[in-house]
Amino acid sequence: MIAQRFYSRLLALYPAEFRLEYGAEMREQFREDWSEARRLGAPRAAAFWLHALADWALAVLQLHGEIAAQDLKSISAGGPAPRARW
Repeated sequence: MIAQRFYSRLLALYPAEFRLEYGAEMREQFREDWSEARRLGAPRAAAFWLHALADWALAVLQLHGEIAAQDLKSISAGGPAPRARW
């Protein structure tokens, strides 16, 4: 239960549009994977968290970077200023 709440907090840092489209599916996959990792023991559970946190960090940075790049491209093309997407 604590792990699922923590993961939900991590999901909150994804861009809003991404969370709306994939959040429920990601939470369900997390529940299944975390349950399996715990069943396999502490070393597997630790490895699971290392992988999950690394994957989360890379994905969040990549997605926000893509949004920033789109916003900069829009501004440089003379488009309207982007609005916040949190």
